[in-house]
Amino acid sequence: MKRPILFVLLLAIAAAAMAQTRGRAAIAGTVLDAATKQALPDATVTLLRVSDSSSLAFAVVDKQGRFTLKNLQPGSFFISFSFIGYQDIIKPVVISAAYPDVNIGTVYLEADARLLQGVVITAPPISIIKDTLQFKTSAFKTGLNATVEDLIRKLPGMEVDKEGNITAQGKAVQKVYVDGKEFFGNDPKIATKNLPADAVDKVQVYDKQSDQAQLTGFEDGNYEKTINLK
Repeated sequence: MKRPILFVLLLAIAAAAMAQTRGRAAIAGTVLDAATKQALPDATVTLLRVSDSSSLAFAVVDKQGRFTLKNLQPGSFFISFSFIGYQDIIKPVVISAAYPDVNIGTVYLEADARLLQGVVITAPPISIIKDTLQFKTSAFKTGLNATVEDLIRKLPGMEVDKEGNITAQGKAVQKVYVDGKEFFGNDPKIATKNLPADAVDKVQVYDKQSDQAQLTGFEDGNYEKTINLK
């Protein structure tokens, strides 16, 4: 039996809306201290897949307590809020094609009384230093004999395809350095496929100026997504 033209048209409109929303949705909100109502800058917000709790995206809270998770797809997720010395909070969140931009309002984190009895200060696993995004690799567990490529697959916001090509925050990684120097040539895969994951302390991601701009000192607007392994 043929479907009514109106029904087919509505299906087409819904499909088009879904296609336009995919990768363009966002989640925003604010993270504050429950007692003082002050912002918690550098708190970590992580979007998790419901099926296996793997990380899909992350953000770091700014000085005003605000955050935004961008370039998301519609679906049902968990969103995790964490900060050193505070109890983690996990909330469910749904992104729909009809309402792609979600504002979850204010999230209040409470100090963990168990930690107040004997505080141990540790560095957060994800930090932003000027224009560089830095991951502390010890927080992302890998298997025995894992390579840097295996490690990168576990970092939020980063992907590695079947050929070993790396994408960071939706952009192709063009350079991979080891302690600030190229590792045997210009192919990023040489380092990521051959270096052991347990040899890396930190993974840094940043936009590097073009070689021409660095030589001349003139800003040309061309940048290369770059990884530095420390």
